[in-house]
Parts: sequence; C-alpha cells; structure tokens
Amino acid sequence: MGVCYACNRQSVVDRLVGSEKRGIPPLIYCLHIICYWVQSNIVPYASSITIIAVGNEVLTQNAGLSQYLFPAMSNIHNALQAAGLDGSIHVSTTNAMDVIDSSKSFPPSSAAFATSIQGQMSSVLNFLSTTGAPFLANVYPLFAYIGAGGSISLQYALFQQNSGVTDSGSGLYYSNLFDAQVDTLIYAMAAMGHDIIPVVVTETGWPHSGHSAATTQNAQAYNSNLVASVRKGTPKKPNQLISTYIFALFDENQKGGAAYEKSFGIFDPTTQAKNYAFSFV
Repeated sequence: MGVCYACNRQSVVDRLVGSEKRGIPPLIYCLHIICYWVQSNIVPYASSITIIAVGNEVLTQNAGLSQYLFPAMSNIHNALQAAGLDGSIHVSTTNAMDVIDSSKSFPPSSAAFATSIQGQMSSVLNFLSTTGAPFLANVYPLFAYIGAGGSISLQYALFQQNSGVTDSGSGLYYSNLFDAQVDTLIYAMAAMGHDIIPVVVTETGWPHSGHSAATTQNAQAYNSNLVASVRKGTPKKPNQLISTYIFALFDENQKGGAAYEKSFGIFDPTTQAKNYAFSFV
C-alpha cells in the first residue's frame, strides 16, 4: 500500500491510500484479511483518508489483472461498510489517459473509452456511481505534448497565454491542455451513461530536466498555474474544484524509462531543498 497527499480548498491535507497491482488478486478471495487490514491500517487514520485506490492503471497497463479489479474494489468497499466507513472513504481505481480511444480523444466532446476495456470500465463506472466514488486519473499534458510531435503548443500545455482551442462539437473553448484532458474523461463517462461521476486527478506534474521541454522554468510554470487553474473547474464543469495530486514531491534518480521520468520532483531528495520556487496554496 502507498499513500499520496493532496490539498483541498481549505488547504487541509487529504490522504489517498493505494494498493499495489500485485496485491489485487488476493483481495477477491480473503475478505477476512481485507477486514483485518481495514481495521489495522484504515480505521486509526480514517479522519484523514478520503480514497482507497485499488491498483494503478490496471485496465490498460496490466490486462491480466483487470478481471480481478471490480471484485477487489467491491470487497474493500464491503470491508469499509462493515467498519462503518463507507460513507466517508471511497474506493476507486486509478486510470491512465490511454483508457480513451486514441481515435476519439479530440475534441473532448467526441471522447469514448477504448473498445477493448469497455466491459470492465462499465463495471467500474457502475460501482463508482452506486457508491458515490470519484473516477481517478493520471493526467499528464507533457506526455500528450511530446506525443503530438509539435502540433500542440508548449504554452497550451503550460497554462500560458495561447490562442486556445474550441471544441467543434460542444462549442466550449479550451485555454489549456489539462482542462481538455479532464473533460475528455468526463465526456467518455457520459457516453457510457454516467455524467455525474467527479474526476480526481491522482497524478500530474512537469519534470525539470531530461527533455528539451523539461526545465525548472517550465516545471515551475506548470505546477504554479495548475494550482490556480484547478480551483476554477473545467469548461465542461465550471466552478467545480478539481481535486488534484501533484507528482511528485521528490526526484527519483533510480526510476526507469525516459530521462525526464526521474525529475518530476519539487524537492531534491538529497538536500530536501526545492528544485524551484513553488507554493501549494
């Protein structure tokens, strides 16, 4: 299990507790163990925990585990219910943006989930709707910017001044890529009959090195502008706070992947000094 933190509109820290992918299969068989885990690890800290996330990007990154996802979520919810905590702690799962069909990712109003996961996604969305839990998503404008090969402006990705984009289907105007990505998820859920499930952004951020677009200036601009933007909502859901978790507190020098993957940290892990000026409020 892991713990993430985010600031809400009162600048109070909320905790999101996550289960590792490899721990998902046992969650469908051992209800007594789940109940014991809830009593030992959740109940003592229940006042500051808001969400339990079952797995990370399971539907698209770990297809072999997807069959276990919905039953595992249901069992954890049942354990919370037995502890009297189902009204204050929600159960969900974190999704990558690749849950969206790439051929229907723009404009946002045309969005649909990938055909290959719609069966599992339907079960998840029905569960979220029934329990009042949010849809969790890792939203990285940087990845879309890099993948677009120059067709997306850096200013649009960084919440900076730009010409923006108008959705030809809805007529809504988008001044930044983050809002467009969040609304893409909202429209995709609506296409499956779920238009009131809120989105919580479980990861977003910008690296400060390792790519031509990854500079301390850009990282500072993205995260600072993000904090100001999420309070305003999106064009599809204006004036509704988007609860958002910034990735990451510290750089990860041993992380694999592209060079920039190591440098999302706001703080240097050795000196614990900030890599750039930034305020969470």
